[in-house]
Amino acid sequence: MLPQQLNVIQTIATRTSDSVAAVELCAHAILASSGTTSYPDFVEKLSPIINEKSLSVPQSNWRSELRILRLAALTSQRLDLLNYWIRLCDRVPREGWGEIMHLLRTAFSQDRREKVLDEIQHSFDTGQTQRAWNLIDEVWQGEKPRIMERLESNELTPDCWRLLVSANNDWVGPLGNALSRELQTKNGNRLLAELDYRGYWDISSRSKQRRERDGVGIVQEAADGGRVLALAEVIAKSSRVYRRTPSGPYPQDVFDLARALLRWHELVQRQPLPPASYNS
Repeated sequence: MLPQQLNVIQTIATRTSDSVAAVELCAHAILASSGTTSYPDFVEKLSPIINEKSLSVPQSNWRSELRILRLAALTSQRLDLLNYWIRLCDRVPREGWGEIMHLLRTAFSQDRREKVLDEIQHSFDTGQTQRAWNLIDEVWQGEKPRIMERLESNELTPDCWRLLVSANNDWVGPLGNALSRELQTKNGNRLLAELDYRGYWDISSRSKQRRERDGVGIVQEAADGGRVLALAEVIAKSSRVYRRTPSGPYPQDVFDLARALLRWHELVQRQPLPPASYNS
């Protein structure tokens, strides 16, 4: 992004009365500038706006704006926003179960929950993935006060930051709908067979339910198993075989969206851990 774009964004965000929109605009601009020489300037100019505008949003409003709260936490370096996002998350982000297990073992070391954590680990090791996630959700929801206590004392900040970075549930709908549309095309059968071969969809069982071309269901199932990024990689690589038209400047189909998700995740991963977390 160029300096004049930064000035325009700064002006719009400062003048708007919609604090949530201002936070979203500034956060996206910071993320888009990641890896460029302009990144420090964007952080310097826009982070204060995110801080100011986010403070004017009533806490009760953030539950319906979790996506924007995540953006604010990623780009503001404010631990209180990270903490509040974790507090409002009813379900653990699924990407990276090893990191999630590390978080839970840190939170419940030498605790009565260790037996349950061993059971979760055994379920993962023996391929009982859905059972493992169900148990994790039970621990996450039932022991949230303990998790928040450890987070607010800075013991879990690095682990919770990794959860913040890995969350991608807001991509399920757009990617799934685009996949549904692609599966209706003449190349849909070939792409569906590819997904079935790679373990993302069981055609035989889904056909009985007449849901074999349910793209949202495919992506949601991948999300439930912590495999959305892996699915996106498969789809993106498949574009060379299955896509019908060349890619344009903006996402046109599921192949473009898959690449956009991977690029988005790459940008999010570049955001630095809040400095205070190193003091834990």
